[in-house]
Amino acid sequence: MRQLKVLKAGLYALLFLLSAYFIGVQFVWILGFLLAYALFPLLKQLGEINIVFATLISYLLLLAFNIITTGWLLETTYSNKGFLVFMANSIVMTLPFLVWYLGKHYLNYKIFHFIFIWLTFEYIHFHWSLSWPWLTFGHIFGAAPQVVQWYEFTGVLGGTVWLLIVGYVMYCYFNYSLKKYHILLLIAVIVFPLTISYLLYNKVDVQSSRQLRTSLVQTGFALNDSLLYSNFDRIKYLTGKFRNVIPKNTDYILLPEYVFSDSVSLSHIKNSMEVRLIQKYLIKYHSSNTRIILGLELYEVEKNKETSLTKYNSIIEVGTSGLKSIYVKNKYIPFQEITPYGFKFLNINSENYSRATTSKNQFYNSTLNFNPILAICYESIYGYYLSSQVKPIPSAIYMFSNEAFLNNSVGVEQYFNISKLRAIELRKDIARSSNMGCSAIIDSKGVIKRISNNKNFEIINGVVNTNDSLTFYAKHGDYIGVFSFVILMLLTIKSITFRVYSYQAAKQRQ
Repeated sequence: MRQLKVLKAGLYALLFLLSAYFIGVQFVWILGFLLAYALFPLLKQLGEINIVFATLISYLLLLAFNIITTGWLLETTYSNKGFLVFMANSIVMTLPFLVWYLGKHYLNYKIFHFIFIWLTFEYIHFHWSLSWPWLTFGHIFGAAPQVVQWYEFTGVLGGTVWLLIVGYVMYCYFNYSLKKYHILLLIAVIVFPLTISYLLYNKVDVQSSRQLRTSLVQTGFALNDSLLYSNFDRIKYLTGKFRNVIPKNTDYILLPEYVFSDSVSLSHIKNSMEVRLIQKYLIKYHSSNTRIILGLELYEVEKNKETSLTKYNSIIEVGTSGLKSIYVKNKYIPFQEITPYGFKFLNINSENYSRATTSKNQFYNSTLNFNPILAICYESIYGYYLSSQVKPIPSAIYMFSNEAFLNNSVGVEQYFNISKLRAIELRKDIARSSNMGCSAIIDSKGVIKRISNNKNFEIINGVVNTNDSLTFYAKHGDYIGVFSFVILMLLTIKSITFRVYSYQAAKQRQ
């Protein structure tokens, strides 16, 4: 009997990992339902053994899951930290399993309660310093945005709910006797969201406030490109390429993250040669309203402390009048761009970027009555962060990325798929400028309108629609995560109360 249980658990683990491979590497989104289904019988099998062994097995399973879905990290420039990411995120992802095991043994948790535990975990994983929400289940549908048009109401956590509920109903169908009831329920929980999405996809027509002429520049710079090493040479080279290609009356020219090869002092950027060169180019070749936005690294030295250096991953906006705005990245990659709180003892080298204490989106364009929603690279993983920038002002999403370090791995496409979901959540067009990845214009339904042909230098001239709409998700954020946490707390309180009451009743009978 025990051997049979071990065999079943192994088959479910294999189903889970095979589904993960086809979803994460081959982008077969529909297998997300099988992945979610495999979780529940696995929980049932593991819940019947020692908690320590169950937790260890869960960790090993999730470690394999991380390696399969994000194994491309080992192909990148930062491959030496790949296994650290796998191990750390696997530990973090094991926590909800441990919570469920403890709840089952001591608080009478049912398998269904795991849904609330997992949603609470994903919500927390968006917000704490160890944040790595790349593998949020709802991101699976980035490969097929047409099936999750209702993300404008739920955000990406709505996709996680859908997968887990379908997986749980499948589990009930194969493990309980009410087959007819469960098959009808299974059909309903799959078909109903698809129907809603179909209706939204064909009926939703976001009214455009203005169309902005936008040019995306894919620079094609390799890391530490020695041919164009100085900042000045790079700007001179790029502006030379722009002539007669970018229309004179374009509204915005977007360049990717890290256009400059060298960092620039925050106190000197306004009067730097690079900004002046951009300004001269705009005055000579474009209208007075044209603006260029590009990414770079800024730094400042603390007064009287020459060795105390603060670095910022930033973007700047330059117009014909010179430097107009600066924005500093707020969401950083753990262990690569920033050391998470409480982990400095590991002495792991990271860029140690800082968040600006007053980093706000100050890119409002009064001439066009336009306010871009900004995302520098990793920030585009966070729907709630982008939603915090939405105001009742015509806007679109501007993304800036440098994917040269991904070395043509599958991570480029994974990242691009995830980015598309932000358009649906906020019902905003996206203009995405990448160094060597996917530069594209995406509409408010997540549909690609224009995209770069390869990883080399390319300029995409197109139109970005703006609107002042606020989706339900933009207004309320990841409320599903908060709701799940509240439900979980109520279930816990109920279980504790019941156990105390039962203990007191038993004691009285004695």
